Amino acid sequence: MRPKKLHLALGVCVLVGVACSLDRLGTGLPTGSLDGGGGTADGVAPIPDTGPRPDVVVVTDAGQDAVVEDVVVPDAGMDVTTGDPFPYNVVVDASTVGDLGDPTTLDTDGLTINGAAPPAGVVFTRVAASPFPYAVLVVGGMTVSTGLTITGTHALVVVARSDVTISAPIQAAATATGPGPGGGWNTVVFPTVGPDGGTNGGPTNGRGNPGATSGGNRGGGGGAGHGTAGSKGGNTTFGAGGLAYTGPAPLLGGSHGGAGTGPNLTIGCGHGGSGGGAVQISSYGKITITSGGVIDVGGAAGQGGCDNNSGPGGGSGGTILLEAQQGLFVQGVLAANGGGGGGGGQGGGIYGTIGENGGQTTTPALGGAPGGSAGAGGNGGAGATGPGLPGDGGTRGGGGGGAYGQVLFRYRAVLDGGLVIAPGAIVTPGATILPNVK
Repeated sequence: MRPKKLHLALGVCVLVGVACSLDRLGTGLPTGSLDGGGGTADGVAPIPDTGPRPDVVVVTDAGQDAVVEDVVVPDAGMDVTTGDPFPYNVVVDASTVGDLGDPTTLDTDGLTINGAAPPAGVVFTRVAASPFPYAVLVVGGMTVSTGLTITGTHALVVVARSDVTISAPIQAAATATGPGPGGGWNTVVFPTVGPDGGTNGGPTNGRGNPGATSGGNRGGGGGAGHGTAGSKGGNTTFGAGGLAYTGPAPLLGGSHGGAGTGPNLTIGCGHGGSGGGAVQISSYGKITITSGGVIDVGGAAGQGGCDNNSGPGGGSGGTILLEAQQGLFVQGVLAANGGGGGGGGQGGGIYGTIGENGGQTTTPALGGAPGGSAGAGGNGGAGATGPGLPGDGGTRGGGGGGAYGQVLFRYRAVLDGGLVIAPGAIVTPGATILPNVK
């Protein structure tokens, strides 16, 4: 079931006369006629609120064309929209919102900002969505200039009625101790974490499968899938990699890698990497990621294989979705890389080594080194490179590499600059362009 979509009230931009320009949607409402008086302008009546209309309405006034784009006219609390839905994923009624200047922490579970309740005029709420609820932050404008850490088990949707500027890092990546917001946990070790019992990342088929034991062979756990399938584990009894899942809705984080073998799984060895977070920023103004700005939703590495057991798979990268009505400008880093798989353990107290977490470049995260003669972990997916296969290592395979996630862009192609990716910007694994904002 597709989640609901969010519509915030915007007004009509009617461009009449030489002094007008086509640079942005207005925010005021038509209050009578196009000439500002109580009647009509050259016989042109106000546009009534009668439901969906064409994407572009052309009105003539003394030979000067006036263009109304994406008309959104609130009428007694009911929003009427045209064209493709904007933003994706949620519906929130918020007519008056305030700016949010430089938050440092957002908790998508407690719905707190900098450890406290939202300030006046800022809405931070939870919206039911399938398969998992979202935390939705509704603001006027937003600036991140110090650095922002997003925690919690719910994906985050930010809806801004004006500009968003990010000039410092936003961290929503998985770590060795847990996933990014909305990412998947390894339920073997953390069976009850998260709002749905710990499986709140990618769908079931996105998770890497655990390694298996057959005779003297112990196969590695599979890497998690997302933007592509994850890699299988090493050895003939490998765990299969998770399958791919893509698209803007539902908004999903990365999935977890499959666990390695062995009854002695602990926090310190053998469990697959968690999935990266999911962050959507939708602006009715413009979004600017400066050269110092970063959004990181990378997946975590698979831990090293326990003594005499195979390595676990890496977690997959999460999702970054940026959509803007008045231009999308990227100078910094947008990273949704996968984590490396863990190396297998040889036995005799020789454990495998943990892989690398998904990084902020197009260089794949390395798989973990093997313990002794076991197999190495596979590399994570990054840039244009898919997740790597692990080593078999005789009877103790390494874990498969986690897949990269998704970076999604949506913008208005005609006005206000559209999309600009500056030289030196890093977008990994590369962006998928969604249908234009009309």
